Amino acid sequence: MFMGQDARPSPPGGSADSAPRHADGRVAWQPFTFGGVAALARATSGRVVAVELVVAAVATAAILSLVASDWFPVLDQAIAALPETGRIERRRLHLPFSGSRILAENPFLAVVVEGTPAGSVSAGSDLRVELRRDQWRLCSVPGCIAMPYPADWTVELNRPELKPRWGAWQPFLLVFTALGVVAGLLGFWTLLAAVCAPVACGLAWAARRPLSWAGGWRLSSAALMPAAVLGALGVLLYASAVIDLVQWAGLLVVQGALASVYLAISPFFLPPPTPPHATPPAGPAAAAGAPPMPPPAGLGRAGNPFAPRPGRASDNPFAGGPRGPGPQDSGRDSRGNGGGAASGK
Repeated sequence: MFMGQDARPSPPGGSADSAPRHADGRVAWQPFTFGGVAALARATSGRVVAVELVVAAVATAAILSLVASDWFPVLDQAIAALPETGRIERRRLHLPFSGSRILAENPFLAVVVEGTPAGSVSAGSDLRVELRRDQWRLCSVPGCIAMPYPADWTVELNRPELKPRWGAWQPFLLVFTALGVVAGLLGFWTLLAAVCAPVACGLAWAARRPLSWAGGWRLSSAALMPAAVLGALGVLLYASAVIDLVQWAGLLVVQGALASVYLAISPFFLPPPTPPHATPPAGPAAAAGAPPMPPPAGLGRAGNPFAPRPGRASDNPFAGGPRGPGPQDSGRDSRGNGGGAASGK
């Protein structure tokens, strides 16, 4: 072996090829195909969290579009319709008028004061906020959630006090909403992936594919992302009034089915176990199944300048084996210094 040549195989954990790859050599980065989800199962947890952050940003943008374009204008109108005086004090709502009144409404949200009948508002609004004498209620198609006013609350519920405060806090409320949505989505996906990880590991075992518990969590997390993107699209369609609330609820069912399909099929796209004593492929070409390269020309026996030539003996004085007569041998034989015939004389 010549110095400078190394016949040892490259280590499988090289820096250039340490990133998990698809069967065709592409680096894993997307969770929208079964192979992409399986490739992310072999990635680092940081890579999976980065993909989740991108999807969470898309979902947050969709939710902010609903809040900013469909809910905040109703709240602006409701605050503008408040009387000059009014407050919430000692768990009671004090306003200078009696009866029921709709402060503002649109097909997405309605703000009602003091016991407006549910039927008069729910027909045109998917979400309704009711301010009653001793409690406030949040109502939608499934029903209402009633909560009493806190005992230590004293809130000025009138136009001169509330309007400037609302204008000042409105941008910060959007920021807090965005942060809350991102944190809530990441927490929900983390818990749901932990619940689904044993299922992913069981399916991988049935498919005879190696998958650790951490890999099962990563695969489950990646399998949730297509359904999350579909949910963000549903929010945008609802905010644009393309679909209604019932259709949006039906889309949530489709989300669950889509996540189940990705979770059930992606383990079968994991790579098979490596045979014993087999050197893992190194590099994109080996990962893509390219045939081995032939040895360079000139390194075989025919290209060796020191190899014996066909049909004649070797002229190499250091080569083993019989040596044919050369020009120098002929000269020595003619002078009687070499050759069997001269010695016999």
